[in-house]
Amino acid sequence: MLSACAGGKDAPTAPDDGTPGAAIVEVFTPGLVFSPAFMTVSVGTVVRFNIAGLAHDVTFQAVNGAPASIPVTTNQVVSRTFNTKGVFPFDCFTHPGMFGQVTVE
Repeated sequence: MLSACAGGKDAPTAPDDGTPGAAIVEVFTPGLVFSPAFMTVSVGTVVRFNIAGLAHDVTFQAVNGAPASIPVTTNQVVSRTFNTKGVFPFDCFTHPGMFGQVTVE
């Protein structure tokens, strides 16, 4: 059984998406996990989902302030900006057991 795991706060990279001052966190899909799967970010952070190899979706639970879900895709980078404080769980419904969470402080 594969599970998703990660440590504490992630170090955002410098902005390069044209959003002045926005921090960026990269999430990769090495196989059947999100890496990192769990992250804590500041309001306004851009999370870039680097979906490569297998096709994945990123489906956010219906929580107030959650960004739009990402449909099944592969070999693309799709960004979502987190502008609301809260906890935003997400899953890949294409691959049961593949999950993660963005906590915005």
